[in-house]
Amino acid sequence: MMKFSSFKSINRKVSMATVALMTIVSLSSAVTAFADTNVPDSSTTREITIHALQGTPTANKPGFVNDGTEQNVTGTPLQHVTFTATLVTPTGSAANMKVGDTSTYTTTSTVVSGETDTNGTVSLNITEDGYYLLHQVTTVGGVASMQDSIVQVPLNSSSSQAVNGWLYDINVYPKTDLSQDNAVNKTVEIGDNVLDDNTGTNKQATVFAGQDITWNLASAFSDSMVTDDGKVGSFELTDALNSNLTFKAINFVVGTKEISLDSTTDYTLTTTDGNIDLKLTETGIKAIKAAKESSSDQFIVNLTTTVSNTYKYGQIGNYFTTSVKNAYGVDLSNTTGSGNTNLHINLLGSSDSTTDVPEVYLGALRIQKIDSVSKTPLSGATFKLIKASSKDEAQALVDGKTSTATYVQNPSQAGQDYSLTTGTDGMIEFDGLELTDTAEQTGDTSTANTHYYVIETAAPTGYDLPTSVVEVVASIDPTTTQVGVSNNLDGGNIKLPFTGGQGMIGIIVIAGVATTASIVIRRRKTITDKSE
Repeated sequence: MMKFSSFKSINRKVSMATVALMTIVSLSSAVTAFADTNVPDSSTTREITIHALQGTPTANKPGFVNDGTEQNVTGTPLQHVTFTATLVTPTGSAANMKVGDTSTYTTTSTVVSGETDTNGTVSLNITEDGYYLLHQVTTVGGVASMQDSIVQVPLNSSSSQAVNGWLYDINVYPKTDLSQDNAVNKTVEIGDNVLDDNTGTNKQATVFAGQDITWNLASAFSDSMVTDDGKVGSFELTDALNSNLTFKAINFVVGTKEISLDSTTDYTLTTTDGNIDLKLTETGIKAIKAAKESSSDQFIVNLTTTVSNTYKYGQIGNYFTTSVKNAYGVDLSNTTGSGNTNLHINLLGSSDSTTDVPEVYLGALRIQKIDSVSKTPLSGATFKLIKASSKDEAQALVDGKTSTATYVQNPSQAGQDYSLTTGTDGMIEFDGLELTDTAEQTGDTSTANTHYYVIETAAPTGYDLPTSVVEVVASIDPTTTQVGVSNNLDGGNIKLPFTGGQGMIGIIVIAGVATTASIVIRRRKTITDKSE
């Protein structure tokens, strides 16, 4: 066997159509050979070397000749592809053999097979000269693969690589078109209902601290993940959760339908230190492939997390990364972000551009209790927070009437209304609040501020207790929306005199003091007199 190593630098980048094999006969073409008076050398090893690539037939470098010689061909190598070479006998003239017409030849029991390596190459050792039908065994439904072809071994050739007019190593460069499968969908979605938000549009959502949020991690799942002869690729997904998120549950969707995968046979899941790592087994990959109803169906991992009940306000970003190879070994990996878990995108309503990293955001509101006249801070005022569609609804709740309003629950105390009491600075801050109801989001027109209401349930000592609710505004930055709520002194504790009475009181007080002083003086005199 003669090798030409200088021609072996094959930079393979895959796309999948099929290149007909050199002086090989494809489907309707007939076998042709170069006339030569020399007889092939019987001692030279015969081979058919197949270079399986991903790529389009037109992607070859200038000067490519499809004649069985070694060529410099571009494309990504495809591994795990099985090919066979079957010896055939012409029923008439060899020049009239046609691949698509089995009446022009008969097959024999001589079959050579092999599977491509990581370089996408396999050499089929030929021990009997003749005509061979080449066939690609490893295929994927809907993915174009090599057409059957007939090649002569050894091959008459006038190429400079031929020895005395014969090629003993026949090189074939079939290409498989995987162009529709080599991209991973980057969409990451967030939704309250894991089956309703798989549309690839939502990048932000908001909840209360302590509540759950589901991240819909969507990835393209190529048909080439599983070949028709059972070869399987690999799939791994990782999600480094922000420290304010804790893992709660996971489920799976293919297309629009939820599927059940077994954690013992279909996948492994680790959740150490907030790092979620999902690896599909071969059984799991086959189950997902079987569940697909169309080639465009995505594989969606619905990852449910709980927002920390101590998270105050701001944005929590989340991204994920896939490490994927199809059954041919083609890398289909991708990521939805730069790897920075704290990377923030702009709030809804911002005119700035956003990134692929989705987020959940929470807000807060600040209230300062002050004296209505002096404006000094007051401690000891207790407020309870209300979520309502209007001030009237909030007031109806306080008054014990029928209302759609509700008291907000304390994220740190399950089942307790959210209630806070002002300190010496008169300040309170309600944290971890939902800002915009996700059911009412309208994309870029949404606002990051949300109106809440408070009712004062205990007033500072000596002050009136208001009975009306007060509207307050929650924001992702509560320092910009701080509200001052004033109280009046309790009029029942102020004793006002009758008209003109104040002067009399002054006189009485003075007289009283004078009388006391007079008594003291007289007593001193008496003592003095006694001492004399």
